[in-house]
Amino acid sequence: MLSINAICRRCHLARFMVICISCMLLSTIIPSVETNIVGTELKYNSILQGNKIYVGGNGTNNYSKIQDAIDSANDGDVIIVYPGFYEEHLIIKKAIRICGSGWKNTIIDGSSKGNVISIYHDNVIINNFTIKNCGEISSVIRVDNCKNVTISNNFITSIERHTGIDVHPSGMIQMHNIHIYGNIINNFISGIEFSCSNSQIENNLIENTTYAIGLGGNNLTISKNIIRNCSDGISVCFDNERNLIIQNKILDCSTGISLEGEGNIIKCNEFMRNKYGIYVYMGKNNLIHSNNFIKNGIGAYLEGWLADLPLINEWKENYWYNHNGSLPKIILGRIIWGGYPRGHYKHAPWINVDWHPATEPYGR
Repeated sequence: MLSINAICRRCHLARFMVICISCMLLSTIIPSVETNIVGTELKYNSILQGNKIYVGGNGTNNYSKIQDAIDSANDGDVIIVYPGFYEEHLIIKKAIRICGSGWKNTIIDGSSKGNVISIYHDNVIINNFTIKNCGEISSVIRVDNCKNVTISNNFITSIERHTGIDVHPSGMIQMHNIHIYGNIINNFISGIEFSCSNSQIENNLIENTTYAIGLGGNNLTISKNIIRNCSDGISVCFDNERNLIIQNKILDCSTGISLEGEGNIIKCNEFMRNKYGIYVYMGKNNLIHSNNFIKNGIGAYLEGWLADLPLINEWKENYWYNHNGSLPKIILGRIIWGGYPRGHYKHAPWINVDWHPATEPYGR
C-alpha cells in the first residue's frame, strides 16, 4: 500500500503533466495576437489607471462630446466612448487614454477641416476608433513634442488625402516611445510620417497611399506590417541610422523600400510584384539579409553620386525569384557625376553582390 506522501507526489506529478499538455494544446490552437490587424489590443500603458469617464451613454459622469470629457479629465483617467458618430476635432494636453467601442461603430469625423486629433502630451493612448477626414495639408492624427504615445487598432482614412499619422516635433524636443500598431491606414498622400526615435510601427495594414511610411529618426523598429498598392512602401531618409525593418510584406508598389540611410538592418521582409523591391539611393553600410524578392520588375537597384563612394551594402542570403541560387546574385546600379553644363551628367556601372543567395523563399 502506498503511503500518503507517495500518493501526494503522484498527484502532483499528474497535475503537472496535465498543465503541460494543456499549455501545448493551447499554443497550437490559439493564434498569436501579433498577427491581427485591428484586433485585440496588444499593449497597455500601466500609467493610466485613473477614473473612468464615459461619452455617448447615460447617467452621471457621462458626456455627449469627447472633447468635453477630455476637458474634465485628469492625468491618468480613461475615457470610454460608446458607439456613435462624433463630428469633432480633439485636442489632448493630458495623460489620458481614449478608448472606442470598436472601430466599426465608433467614428470620429473631422469634416475635412484641420487635424482630427492633436496630441501634445506624454502618456496618451488612442484606440478602437474609425478616425477620418482631416483637412487639406493636415493630418488625421498629429503627435507633437511628446513621448510615450500609443495609437492602436483604429481605421484611419480621409477624403482629403494628406497625412494619416504625423509624428513630428515642432521644436527641439526629442520624441521617443511612440507605438503605432494594429491600424488600417487607407487613402493618403502620406500614411505615417515618423520623425522620432526608439519607437515602433508594427502590425498595420497600409494601402492605397502614395508614401506609406516615411522614417525620419533612429533606432526605430518597423515590423510585421502589410503595405500594398502604394507608390513608396517604406522610405528611409539619408540621415536615418540603426533602424530595424523586419518581417514586413510589401506588395504591388512602385518601390518597396527606398533606402538612403546608413547602418540599418532590412531582414526577413517579402517584396512581391513591385516595380523595384529595394531602391538604394546613396545608402551604404546597411545589412539586407534573408528577404524574399518575388516577381518584382527589378528586385534591387543601386544609385548614388561619385562623392558618396564606396556605396557598399551587405547583401546576405536573400531569395531572388528566377535566380540560380547556387551562384552569387549581382545587384546592378550606377554612379553619377558631372552636371556641368546643367543637365549633362555622366554615369558608370556600379554593383553590390549577394554572395550566398537562398535557394528557397523564407517562411514558405
